[in-house]
Amino acid sequence: MKRKISECPKELEDLIDSVNLVPGDLEKFESDLLELSKQFNTELYGKDNPTKTRMAKLLSEYGKKIRNLISPELEKRIKYTVEQNGFENVVFQLRRLVNERIMFRDIIQAFRMWDIDYNRQPYGIDAELFKLFTKDFDYDRQLVLKPTFNFSKALSAFSFNQDTSIELLSFRVLEILTRDKIPIERLRICPICKDIFWAKRIEAKTCSKRRCSNNFHQRKLRIKEYEKRLDKEFKNLKKLQSSLSPKNSLITQQRERVNKLLQKIKKEKMKNGNL
Repeated sequence: MKRKISECPKELEDLIDSVNLVPGDLEKFESDLLELSKQFNTELYGKDNPTKTRMAKLLSEYGKKIRNLISPELEKRIKYTVEQNGFENVVFQLRRLVNERIMFRDIIQAFRMWDIDYNRQPYGIDAELFKLFTKDFDYDRQLVLKPTFNFSKALSAFSFNQDTSIELLSFRVLEILTRDKIPIERLRICPICKDIFWAKRIEAKTCSKRRCSNNFHQRKLRIKEYEKRLDKEFKNLKKLQSSLSPKNSLITQQRERVNKLLQKIKKEKMKNGNL
């Protein structure tokens, strides 16, 4: 039996808090980081053998530029500064967090498709394209193999150590989720603020921020109101169709009212994560 309330594991909670500090427009943020990196290298190596003074000046300048892109909270989280750890190290840490957030998103969305849209059927789902592919059967045992998921980002990277050995740098989210057997159904994307969150209560629809909860319920109320109006307008349309010619302008106008309400309902449901 599922526990109604479940606390998020501390290590996972820390990672979620970190990735939620990354600016929401991930593509633009990563693009800005790459552009800054290009500018930094151009200025640094535009002249031969950069002096210590020139290096210190550049690090100070680009440290300010990085801080213009991120919050003070995020800077504290990564525990790196351009002045102390070097520009490229800071960019690397920030890009890793971007990829961690993308990985969270891919996993949550893939699980949602498997759980809700396909009723946990033994299909594989491509988490980047969200297309079902063929079932795999073990014909000797007549068992369906586990679903397989492909992600839009590489699963790991590596770096060189001083002794020339390499160190594997896999995604923390994958390490934590697989090592600790984390129930993915507890991981959600808030339909209001788009943050990743842990559903302490299995029925939770938004993150813990009161503003998000209030907005979610206000949207639900709007949907109900629109549906009531839709029912009334649809009945009026039926009456008109039964008494007037199909080309009558009154029928056309009424049909437009119905379609507008349908669009409003669809829009509000999409904002609320189709819940």
